[in-house]
Amino acid sequence: MHDSGWLIFAFHSELEMLETLSVGPYFVFGRPLILKIMLEFFDFQANDMTKLPTWVKLPNLPLRCWTPLCLLKLGSMIGKPIHCDIPTTTMSRLSYARILVEVDLLQELPNAIQVVLPNGTPLSQQVTYESLPRFCKRCRVIGHSTNACNRGPSPMQKKVLIQLLLLRMLMLLENNSLIVQTLLHRLLLLMLLIL
Repeated sequence: MHDSGWLIFAFHSELEMLETLSVGPYFVFGRPLILKIMLEFFDFQANDMTKLPTWVKLPNLPLRCWTPLCLLKLGSMIGKPIHCDIPTTTMSRLSYARILVEVDLLQELPNAIQVVLPNGTPLSQQVTYESLPRFCKRCRVIGHSTNACNRGPSPMQKKVLIQLLLLRMLMLLENNSLIVQTLLHRLLLLMLLIL
């Protein structure tokens, strides 16, 4: 274990590492254990956990799309593909293909991807995600959702609040003296500059 809290696992071979990743997801006391392939020059101090590997299922994927190249392309439409599980690579479970993909939690993750099959037929391929952690896009931390965040309103919520305030100020402009109208008008201009 590194002093910064990272657990480091050593494997005898790349195959052993990929097999360990294939068996997941793993949970410790009900919380996901996030396994990532360590980069050559890994920064132990980096706290950016916005990108993490997650298993993606592609149910009822046409058999012609089970080639390594096609699976790589499908995975790259979602994030950065890492590898497929053994039943997918051996085609021993044909109900769905399963790909480990590094996804960016700051991005909207698609529930379907649009594919054009080799014969030219368009296909809307369903995508399901296994054990995505709760992630707050405001705090950029794993553990709670943006809806459950207590750090204040989101940028979109702030914009709506400011628009409501501007509307209220416009209504006040119509019903007040010239001095108050001038002050409100200046405040209105200032708020518009902030937006």
